[in-house]
Amino acid sequence: MEACFREDPWLAKLCEIIYEHAETKFETYVTYVQNQIYQTRTLCKLLTVPTFAEALRRLQSQPDCAFLDLNSFLLLPMQRVTRLRLLTTTVLHYAPRNTQVYHSGLVALAALEKFICMCDAKKMYMEQKERMMQLTIQFVYKLDAKTINTVRTFQSVATESRRLVKEGELRLVTVYRHAGSAFQRKLSGIMRQKIVNASLFLFNDLLVIAKRRSNNRIMVDDSCQLTDVQVEVCGTPANVRILRYYPEVTNDGQQHPPSSPRERVLARKTSAPCSPTEMNGFEVYPFRLIIQSDAHPRAEYKLQAKSLSERERWVDAISPIQYGVTEERLIRDCPQVLITRSYSAVEGDELELKEGDAVTLLVSLSDGWCKGMLPGGRKGWFPDNVCVEVEDPNMKRENMKNFLLMEAARTAYARRKLKEQFTEFPKIKDLKRK
Repeated sequence: MEACFREDPWLAKLCEIIYEHAETKFETYVTYVQNQIYQTRTLCKLLTVPTFAEALRRLQSQPDCAFLDLNSFLLLPMQRVTRLRLLTTTVLHYAPRNTQVYHSGLVALAALEKFICMCDAKKMYMEQKERMMQLTIQFVYKLDAKTINTVRTFQSVATESRRLVKEGELRLVTVYRHAGSAFQRKLSGIMRQKIVNASLFLFNDLLVIAKRRSNNRIMVDDSCQLTDVQVEVCGTPANVRILRYYPEVTNDGQQHPPSSPRERVLARKTSAPCSPTEMNGFEVYPFRLIIQSDAHPRAEYKLQAKSLSERERWVDAISPIQYGVTEERLIRDCPQVLITRSYSAVEGDELELKEGDAVTLLVSLSDGWCKGMLPGGRKGWFPDNVCVEVEDPNMKRENMKNFLLMEAARTAYARRKLKEQFTEFPKIKDLKRK
């Protein structure tokens, strides 16, 4: 960039330089972010050593460090990339359309977005890989004829294509399946309301139902392909409110637009609303998993979640919602919220949010959780105490403008890559001359 500035103070080729570096010279950033989890872990371990902590405190107090901690410097490389994205967006804001500078800016913006998504994916991949290796060690299988398929399925749980979407414990009420289940319960145990917890592990292609042991082992009780699972919500307390802000697509393929945004109640096939007293004094949120296929005998698991958001997130993860409309329409029709403070995702179905992010609101729950969509299309859950609703129509139009800008950038990038691939092949007339 400095050499470009010396040649041309107007920096007409600035976006071309950014595009070239984002495509060919940013691999070290990917490796750096990929190992960031180990950097953080090593730093936390070193901070427990008094001499290291004292030496680091003296260094951080010096003016050359601007009184910043070491973790701020560890995050600096990725912050540089995000600032390049901000620089490119600023160039696009002032550059006239239908000019080479504007077109180069679109391509550079898309290349930076692609690179940032690659960094996030690699970071998540390393976290997933570590967790998958842990599960491979912890899983224990019953070696009998009824579960031999389960053992064969999970001999290589840590495969390249498999990723862990969600995991957690739910209260198991009843189970109907073959004898020998680790959850087979007697009637006396149910009458005493003895709490039995089931551990669910949801992968992108499989669902595992297991039971934790005291020796840090996990007994795999059942597993199936995700396509063999049906979810039914069994009842909801009357004081619960679930709002949705998108047209719903039913099983017959018809779209049913919701009513007023403040009255959009999520439609589900459930039993009649029941109060906490009708559920044995517990304010629980039950749902049922039905597993059946040619390779799996029918099994039903009735589970209870501790909160509305826990149940809705599990139901949404196992059986994702069909929106049936484009992302552009979701952004145009649904409410928008502005993130007021950063939020680090704890589970795989949550969004990683930064202060200032604009999120399209898809679902709102009465217990303080929301499901939203980022401008890049990624959907996930987050608490509502980190955001405020955008009511200014000018800000909504600006967010829509940013979304359309990214769509134009992706289109320009695809055309640029197609053109580059075409120019790599020799022309027929050149081959004939040779």
